[in-house]
Amino acid sequence: MPEGYTTGDELIVLANDGRLRHPNSVWPFDAATYDALAAS
Repeated sequence: MPEGYTTGDELIVLANDGRLRHPNSVWPFDAATYDALAAS
């Protein structure tokens, strides 16, 4: 599994804390968050 989720042009709400992350950034996440992002 990658260590972070990268987005080019949209804000992502991470399921583990609900905070908005800025575009073009990489943030750590857990397995549940990865599954939620992959399914969306």
